[in-house]
Formats: sequence, C-alpha cells, structure tokens
Amino acid sequence: MTLKDEFEVFWLNWPRRVAKKQARKAYAAARKNASAHEILEGAERYAKHTQYQESRYILHAATFLNGERWTDEYEPEQPSAIDQFKRGLLADAGIDAMDSWTGRTVEPGNTGKHNLRIVRTN
Repeated sequence: MTLKDEFEVFWLNWPRRVAKKQARKAYAAARKNASAHEILEGAERYAKHTQYQESRYILHAATFLNGERWTDEYEPEQPSAIDQFKRGLLADAGIDAMDSWTGRTVEPGNTGKHNLRIVRTN
C-alpha cells in the first residue's frame, strides 16, 4: 500500500476531517517514526475516546500526528445521563439519529452531542 493510500485510510477513520493538506504532510512525517498500523490503532483509540465530545474539542489530524498522540492511552468517555436519556427516548419512538454532516445513520450509543438530525424509521 502506498503512503497516499495509507493516509486515505487514516483520514476516513479520523473523527474530525478538517485541514486535510496539513494532515497529509504530518502523516508523511509521522510515518518516519511509526508504522501505519501503530498510527491507525492510536487514531481509532482517540476516536473512541472522543466519540461523545463536541467536534470543536476534537484534535485536528495534523495536531494528533505532529504530537505523536497515537502513543497516548485513553479511557473511553461516557455519555452524560441526559444524552443517554435522549437516546433512549429516540430508540423507543423508532427514531434513529443521523449525522447531519455526513448523512450517515449514527449507531445507537454513538450519537455524541453534535451534528445530529433526527429521522423517523417507521
């Protein structure tokens, strides 16, 4: 797999896709110090850790890569009681949450606090 292909896999898995040009440059530099597998695993841990955070608090990919943050250890963040209650109400009513940015249905328990649009499923 080429470096360009590796970056695209990383980018598709990144939770906040902004400043792609800077991220691509930082990825190339990071690959000199770590394998694609190490970086992607770290990015997946970070994405899971930040799944309930507002997007403005999620690092840009370049910041993550330049700081070698793939080596950080994270504890998964839990949704607030209010968020859990809202998700329960939506599920009981047969309603899914959809990410208004990507248009993808958001899995139950992974709705976060932002970019949501409500869609009736029944």
